[in-house]
Amino acid sequence: MLVSRIDRFIGCMVGAAVGDALGGPLEFMTAEQIKTKHGEVTDYLGGGWLALEPGAWTDDSQVALITANLLIAKAGFHGDHLAAGLLKWMVKGPVDIGGTTACSLGRYAAGLHWTVCGVADEMSQANGCLMGVHPIALAYDGTGMAPNLAAQAAAITHRHINCQAAVAELAQALGQLLAGGHVVLTTSRAKPDSIGYVWTTYDTAVRACAAPDFETGMIRVINQGGDADTNGAVAGALLGAQFGVNGIPRRWRDGLQDLAAFVGAGKKLEALNCLIKSKGV
Repeated sequence: MLVSRIDRFIGCMVGAAVGDALGGPLEFMTAEQIKTKHGEVTDYLGGGWLALEPGAWTDDSQVALITANLLIAKAGFHGDHLAAGLLKWMVKGPVDIGGTTACSLGRYAAGLHWTVCGVADEMSQANGCLMGVHPIALAYDGTGMAPNLAAQAAAITHRHINCQAAVAELAQALGQLLAGGHVVLTTSRAKPDSIGYVWTTYDTAVRACAAPDFETGMIRVINQGGDADTNGAVAGALLGAQFGVNGIPRRWRDGLQDLAAFVGAGKKLEALNCLIKSKGV
């Protein structure tokens, strides 16, 4: 089935939120615990340690929407505006926030420039750096700039070299899928026993792209447990770019909290991408 460009853009935004909402209630559970308590999870549950409503999403989708909306409002990437937007979000008290992200934004609030406030020690190799990649990949699709700009954005909170590399690779993978291509995991850098490790999430998400459809790939990811919301969000962005918004099961789209926000962001990012490319940026 042919997937249009606009369907891929919308699918990427919606797919990430769907994966976040499906995985959120399963976060920090093992695959065995999920199977014992729920069997195979195929729909929104709600609950979990965050006591989510069915179809509600977490900080993964909050960061993605902040990134998308600032790209749209400023007609492109501006690190200072993104850092300020993320700090404002943190101060308001999000549903959840990773330790590395909170520490880095605290350093930004204390006066460090957005290019150096991100933590870069060995303990900071967290998957939170991947949350805002897909809006940048959409805005700068086909320009060759997405990997570098996504790394700059991620450096606001995650400056470790592994985070920077994973972000750039994710942006490249999204670009391949948006162009109708395929992605294959050639080298695994995951640490299966390290929940939240950046390469574990990256590898899990890319492996999902071998599935024959969005639903199959997503069910495989969320039922592995671990950091299921972020794993689901990153896999959902990739699968959404691969199969388009119409490839996402209708029940998951209809049950997603504030679906219109993600559909609208996908449409506006596609328009922004056209504008950016028309200017030869």
